[in-house]
Parts: sequence; structure tokens; C-alpha cells
Amino acid sequence: EKMFGYAADEVLGRNVSLKPTQMGLDLGEDYCFRSMARVAERARALDAFLRFEMEDASTVDGTLRVFARLRAAYPGTVGCVLQSMLFRSEADARALVAAGGPLNVRLVKGIYVEPPEIAHQAPQQVRDAWIRILGILLKGGAFVAAATHDEALAGAVRDALARNRAWTQQIEIQMLLGVREEL
Repeated sequence: EKMFGYAADEVLGRNVSLKPTQMGLDLGEDYCFRSMARVAERARALDAFLRFEMEDASTVDGTLRVFARLRAAYPGTVGCVLQSMLFRSEADARALVAAGGPLNVRLVKGIYVEPPEIAHQAPQQVRDAWIRILGILLKGGAFVAAATHDEALAGAVRDALARNRAWTQQIEIQMLLGVREEL
């Protein structure tokens, strides 16, 4: 319960984010799933939300496989993260949407240093991929936590909402307190 707080905030609710390796992914996907399932069970009981984070590219396959199991077992209680810098993330977004059911994805640029064989290196390529993934997720009915301090990407969210007002119920912009507060 301490992880989720004692009193749900009426506006923000209870949310926690956990990294796959923190929850045992390096010890195996079954172990990680069992670890996460214990937290997800408690989250569901507390009407809380659990974000299964994304780490470096070497963990993406395992992370998404564990997330698929969590999503099936705890629909609407768990979400994942996609990094637009990875070439594969557009296909991953399509696969997540195609799987059906409630989907909540935090969309980020990505902070890990990845090789040019698997990841965009130029900032504009990362931005362009972020915008394409945003469209895939919104059109697929996902709720998107658009995490960015990039003014161009915040503008892309505004543009998307101007094109389709119904998406206002499917998206929020997330920023770290103290970073780009003027934005």
C-alpha cells in the first residue's frame, strides 16, 4: 500500500512505475511476471494504475511479452512505454493496438544510447517517429501519456487534438516538475 500511497488523489489517482529489470526480468520472464503480478493485484484492489516501464533495447522483447501477459490478466490496470527512437516501436505500437482490449501507453523519445542499426540518431527523426507512433496509438483507441518537454511534440499533440476532438479523452501530456515549466 505504501507504494501506491494511502489516499487516492481525486485528480491524479494512484500511479506507480516499475522497471522490468527492477522486477526481475534478468531472472526470467516468468519470474518478472510473477513479481509484477503481485504488484498489479494490489494495484487493482486499490483502484491504482501500474506502469511497466521500458529500458534499453536488449530488454524490449521480454518487456513486451511480460506486458502482454499483465495486460491480459489485469486489463485497464497496467500500461507500458514505447520509445520513438527505436525503429521497431511503430510496429510494436501496431501490435499493441491489434491485440485489443484496454491499452495505456506512455510515449517517450527514449534516453538510452542505442546503435544506429536499431535506433534513430537524429533528433528530428526521433520526433517524426514519435508523431507517427502517437497517431497509431490514438487511431487504435489507446490512451496515450505523451511524455515530452519538446515544444514541437507538444505542438503535435495540440494539432492532433484540433483534428479530432474526441481524442481529448485519450491523451495527456506528462512532464517532469521543474523541467520546461514555461511550456
